Amino acid sequence: MTSLTQIFSIDNPPQEFMKVLQGPFSNDSGINVSTDNALTLSAVGRAVRAIANPIALVSKHIYRKTDGKREKQSGHPAQQLISRKPNPYTKAYDWFNNAQLSVLLWGNFYARIVRDRDYNPIKLIRFPDGVIKPVLIDDELFYVDRRTGKTYTPDEIFHIKDWSKDGIEGMSRVSQYRQGIGLGLVSEKFQASFYGNGAHQGGIVYVDEEAGIDFGETPEEEESEMNRIRKMVTDPYTGADNFHRVMLLPPGMKFERLTMPLKDAEFLISRKFQVIEVARMFDTSLSKLFELERATNSNNIEHQGIEFVQEAILPWTTNWEQEINDKLLREDQKDDHYCKFNLDSLVRADMKTRYEAYSMSLGQGVGFQSTEEVRALEDRDPIDEDNLFKPMNYNRQSERADNV
Repeated sequence: MTSLTQIFSIDNPPQEFMKVLQGPFSNDSGINVSTDNALTLSAVGRAVRAIANPIALVSKHIYRKTDGKREKQSGHPAQQLISRKPNPYTKAYDWFNNAQLSVLLWGNFYARIVRDRDYNPIKLIRFPDGVIKPVLIDDELFYVDRRTGKTYTPDEIFHIKDWSKDGIEGMSRVSQYRQGIGLGLVSEKFQASFYGNGAHQGGIVYVDEEAGIDFGETPEEEESEMNRIRKMVTDPYTGADNFHRVMLLPPGMKFERLTMPLKDAEFLISRKFQVIEVARMFDTSLSKLFELERATNSNNIEHQGIEFVQEAILPWTTNWEQEINDKLLREDQKDDHYCKFNLDSLVRADMKTRYEAYSMSLGQGVGFQSTEEVRALEDRDPIDEDNLFKPMNYNRQSERADNV
C-alpha cells in the first residue's frame, strides 16, 4: 500500500508542488502566464468578476422539506455560515467572492471545516491557493497540506473544483488557456509600448557624408558616436508627452519611419478576437465583457443575460449547493434539508414583463401563486388581500367551481 509520506516529503517536495508555487505557465507568446498577471488582462478580470460577483451576491438559504412544503432554517448553523460570516474575520459576500475567484483561476478552492461537539459546522477557514493536494489511495480520498504534510479527511475539507479530468482535482483555466491569455497579454504590452515609446517608435536614421559626423577610428569610438546620435534622435521625440512634436535633424540626417502596425486592421481584429476568446474560456456572454458590437437591441442583451445565468452561473451554483449539502449538513439532516441559491434576481425582467407574468401566475389562466408569494418576490411586506383592488371576475378556483 502506498503511503502519503511516500508521495509527499517536506524535505524533498515534489516537482508538481514547486511548479504550483512558481506559478507561471509557459506558452508561445513569450510572456509567462500566471494567475496574477492573467487578471491584468482586462477581459479576464471582467470575466472573473462577472461570475464571482453574482455567486457572492445572490441569497442562499438552507431549507427543510416537511409535508410537501419547504421551510427556511434561519437558525441552522450552516445558514449562519453561508449568509453572515463563514469565520470571525470574513463576511459571507467576501468569502464567496474570493472563493469563486480561486476556483476560476486555480481550478480549486479549499477551506477547513471546524465543527462543534454535535458535528455542526461553526467555521470555514480557507487555505491559500495551491497548498492543498487531494490524493486518492486505495479508493480513499485524502487532502494533504503541502506545507506541513498534515492529512485531512473529506469531511474536514470544503472543496469547490472546476472541470476535472480525474473527478478529484479541478484544472486551472489559466493553465488550460495560457496560449490565448498570453496572446492577449503580449498584444496589450505591444500597444502600451507603442504609445510609451512615442509616435516615432520603430524607424531608421540615415546619415550622409554632408552631416560631417566623425565616427572615430576605433570600434569603441564608433559605438559611442552612434549612441550619441541615437540619444539625440530619440530623447526629444519619444514618450506620451512628446506625441506629434516636430522632428528637427541636422543637415545630412534623414529619418524614415517604419510601418505602424497599430494602423493595420488585422491588429485591431486580433484585439477584439481576444475578448471573444476570453468569453469562451469562462463561458460568459460578450455583453458581460462590455463587448456590445453584436448586441442589436436591449431585448438581445436581456436574452444574453439569461443565457449567461444558464451557462455560466447555474453550473456553479449547483456545484456550491451540492458541496454545502454534502459537507455542511449532518447525516441525519441530509434527507430533508438542502441548500438553494436564489437566482431570481439575476434573471429579473423589466417591470412591465414581470407584472404581466405575475398577473398570469395569479389567475389569468391557471393560477399557481398567491399574492403573498408575488409580494415576496418584489421584496414587499405581506398585506391583507382584502385591502387590495381586484376585478369583479377575479376569484379563487374553488369559488369559480361553486358558481358553475
